[in-house]
Amino acid sequence: MRVAAGAIARKVLSEQFGVSIRGRVSQIGDIKAQVCDWNYVRENPFFCGDRDAVTQMEALVLSMRTEGSSIGAAIEVFA
Repeated sequence: MRVAAGAIARKVLSEQFGVSIRGRVSQIGDIKAQVCDWNYVRENPFFCGDRDAVTQMEALVLSMRTEGSSIGAAIEVFA
Protein backbone atom coordinates (compact mmCIF):
# COMPACT_ATOMS: atom_id res chain seq x y z
CA MET A 1 0.00 0.00 0.00
CA ARG A 2 2.80 2.42 0.90
CA VAL A 3 4.55 1.85 -2.45
CA ALA A 4 1.33 2.57 -4.35
CA ALA A 5 0.74 5.75 -2.33
CA GLY A 6 4.30 6.88 -3.08
CA ALA A 7 3.80 6.29 -6.79
CA ILE A 8 0.58 8.29 -6.75
CA ALA A 9 2.21 11.12 -4.79
CA ARG A 10 5.12 11.20 -7.23
CA LYS A 11 2.73 11.42 -10.18
CA VAL A 12 0.66 14.21 -8.60
CA LEU A 13 3.74 16.21 -7.65
CA SER A 14 5.09 15.87 -11.17
CA GLU A 15 1.88 16.64 -13.06
CA GLN A 16 0.48 19.41 -10.87
CA PHE A 17 3.63 21.09 -9.58
CA GLY A 18 6.42 20.07 -11.95
CA VAL A 19 8.37 18.42 -9.11
CA SER A 20 10.51 15.44 -10.01
CA ILE A 21 11.90 13.16 -7.33
CA ARG A 22 14.71 10.69 -7.74
CA GLY A 23 17.15 8.93 -5.49
CA ARG A 24 20.26 6.80 -5.56
CA VAL A 25 22.67 4.91 -3.36
CA SER A 26 25.81 7.03 -3.20
CA GLN A 27 27.90 4.88 -0.84
CA ILE A 28 28.02 1.43 0.70
CA GLY A 29 30.63 0.96 3.38
CA ASP A 30 33.70 2.87 2.24
CA ILE A 31 32.85 2.52 -1.47
CA LYS A 32 31.61 5.85 -2.85
CA ALA A 33 30.04 6.44 -6.23
CA GLN A 34 32.21 8.87 -8.17
CA VAL A 35 29.74 9.58 -10.98
CA CYS A 36 26.00 9.22 -11.47
CA ASP A 37 24.42 7.99 -14.67
CA TRP A 38 20.73 8.39 -13.83
CA ASN A 39 19.81 6.02 -16.66
CA TYR A 40 21.81 3.27 -14.93
CA VAL A 41 20.34 3.76 -11.43
CA ARG A 42 17.31 1.53 -12.04
CA GLU A 43 19.31 -1.08 -13.96
CA ASN A 44 21.13 -2.55 -10.95
CA PRO A 45 20.09 -3.96 -7.58
CA PHE A 46 21.93 -1.23 -5.67
CA PHE A 47 20.21 1.73 -7.39
CA CYS A 48 23.64 3.29 -7.88
CA GLY A 49 24.55 5.32 -10.95
CA ASP A 50 28.25 4.40 -11.01
CA ARG A 51 28.93 1.14 -12.89
CA ASP A 52 32.40 0.72 -11.39
CA ALA A 53 31.15 1.29 -7.85
CA VAL A 54 28.30 -1.21 -8.33
CA THR A 55 30.80 -3.99 -9.06
CA GLN A 56 32.73 -3.14 -5.90
CA MET A 57 29.55 -2.75 -3.84
CA GLU A 58 28.32 -6.14 -4.94
CA ALA A 59 31.58 -7.82 -3.89
CA LEU A 60 31.50 -6.03 -0.53
CA VAL A 61 27.88 -6.93 0.20
CA LEU A 62 28.46 -10.57 -0.76
CA SER A 63 31.47 -10.76 1.56
CA MET A 64 29.44 -9.21 4.40
CA ARG A 65 26.62 -11.70 3.77
CA THR A 66 29.10 -14.61 3.83
CA GLU A 67 30.45 -13.34 7.15
CA GLY A 68 26.92 -12.95 8.50
CA SER A 69 27.48 -9.24 8.98
CA SER A 70 26.03 -6.02 7.62
CA ILE A 71 27.28 -2.63 6.54
CA GLY A 72 25.90 0.89 6.27
CA ALA A 73 25.00 2.84 3.18
CA ALA A 74 24.26 6.41 2.18
CA ILE A 75 21.43 7.43 -0.09
CA GLU A 76 20.65 10.73 -1.77
CA VAL A 77 17.20 11.94 -2.70
CA PHE A 78 16.70 14.87 -5.04
CA ALA A 79 13.43 16.77 -5.49
